[in-house]
Amino acid sequence: MSEPGTTEPMDETLSLDRARLVNDVCERFELAWDAEPRPRIEDVLAGAGATGPERRILLRELIALELELRRGQGDRLDEAEYLRRFPRDPEVIDSVFRSIEPESIAGYELLGELGRGGMGVVYRARQGSLNRLVALKVMRAGRLASEAESRRFRIEAEAAAGLKHPNIVRIFEVGCWRGLHYFSMELIEGGSLSRLAPRLRDEPETAAVLLVKVARAVDHAHRAGFVHRDLKPSNILLDGGIGDPPGRREPFVTDFGLVKRVGPGSEDGPTRPEGIVGTLEYMAPEQARGGPIDARTDVYGLGAVLYALLTGRPPFRADSPMETLVLVNEREPEPPRRLNPRVPRDLERVCLRCLEKDPDRRYPSAEAMAEDLDRFLRDEPVLARRLGLVGRLRRWGRREPQLAFRLIAIGAATALTQANYLANSPTIRRGDLHVQVTIAEVLWLIAAVVLQRLARRSGRPERLWPGWVALDVATLTFVVRLLGGEASVLVVGYPVIVVAAGLWSREWLVWVAAGLASLGYAALWAEHVLTVGFERNYYLNIVIASLFVVAAIVSHQVRRLWSLGRYYDHRPVPR
Repeated sequence: MSEPGTTEPMDETLSLDRARLVNDVCERFELAWDAEPRPRIEDVLAGAGATGPERRILLRELIALELELRRGQGDRLDEAEYLRRFPRDPEVIDSVFRSIEPESIAGYELLGELGRGGMGVVYRARQGSLNRLVALKVMRAGRLASEAESRRFRIEAEAAAGLKHPNIVRIFEVGCWRGLHYFSMELIEGGSLSRLAPRLRDEPETAAVLLVKVARAVDHAHRAGFVHRDLKPSNILLDGGIGDPPGRREPFVTDFGLVKRVGPGSEDGPTRPEGIVGTLEYMAPEQARGGPIDARTDVYGLGAVLYALLTGRPPFRADSPMETLVLVNEREPEPPRRLNPRVPRDLERVCLRCLEKDPDRRYPSAEAMAEDLDRFLRDEPVLARRLGLVGRLRRWGRREPQLAFRLIAIGAATALTQANYLANSPTIRRGDLHVQVTIAEVLWLIAAVVLQRLARRSGRPERLWPGWVALDVATLTFVVRLLGGEASVLVVGYPVIVVAAGLWSREWLVWVAAGLASLGYAALWAEHVLTVGFERNYYLNIVIASLFVVAAIVSHQVRRLWSLGRYYDHRPVPR
């Protein structure tokens, strides 16, 4: 028998015996289809005596089967007909019709699906009245859409329809057909910018040419009072063919599904915070925090698109959405030239200025970014100049927090070592001991830099992390041993190492650090006992217990981070 287009497996809600009964009823219905008169679903339901969930499942199976049989005979499929026949079951009928691809909507013949997102499905379609090819976007939730979903879809359609710009996809018609919200728009068949990204990595000047046009289109939307909020390569379409020179193809901004009205008189004013919406890898920090946004939020998005074209990857991407969210808010992206030496320095500066964490440090508008890209293309000096020493250090610290933390901590310890040595009376100074401690601290600094470089070049840097932690513990233990053993105040460095391990956001690594730190302190205590005996008690158990308490606190925070990431993975799609 033909396979009915179900949307919910029967065995999830029915016992095996009842599921077999439903299957038998459908088989008899199919066998009787070619007879005269044809079987009616209403009569089959009444004869089966099904009630409750069983009736709904049987109805769904029978409607899906009948639609399949009617389509095979060339019959027109009409959802309204089934709504009239089964007025008590609109949800069942909607679920069936949503599971099959319609043939036409509001006079548009559907020729195939182009793509789908969280809110709508886009079809390649033919508008019968004008005999032209268009792209038709239909709301996925259909007639069951909530008022908020319908409002968001209307805002997208109205925003795009009101924007007249040569590099924004034109809207032809907005409407609602039998409960389905839709709008038709210009069909751009050259694919998206994401398909061209690998090629543009070797043509940075061409990427700049395209971004000038995109930035001016986005600036036009800003002047009309709209912020896009979801700029990314897949939302920028290109005309022409895939073999055409990229510089001769026109880009078109599309997908205003997350557009936000801003400016005077807007009910979605720029100071109103809301939840996280958009694509994390291309999202500005203030948007990722759910904070107020304005035109500079899209400037960040434009910079993220340019970064992806220049390097072949977005500015930030991690194993989980929540890790990506942390990177967006706290880290600096790798300089494009480090990933692609072909990138000109001035173009890198334009890109990195767009990606500043602080909106006030970005270009004030998309037009200002376009003007600076124009300067780059004319070989004129760009406004995005090189950062000063403080700015470069701040950016580097965000990009390499593990190394920065260690350099600050070890550097501070080294400086204090020198200060304490000079502050001591010459009669109690031990020059040989001071030299040993200083050499150990300097070697510790050098080793941290080397390990960070190795981790950056490694395909799997997490393999080096336990060794890095072990090096920290071993070096600290050596220094503590030189400066008084287990009685030294420097034992406070052990819990600091445990906390530092949390910067890698791996719970297992925090416990590894706690275990190694405990072994380091236990070795100092054992040496003292073997050498001097138990004349002093430095409470080994309390120190080790404290290390594991610190580890429990840090690992709990790391676990919360990953739990939030799993929630983000399965959250409802924002409408």
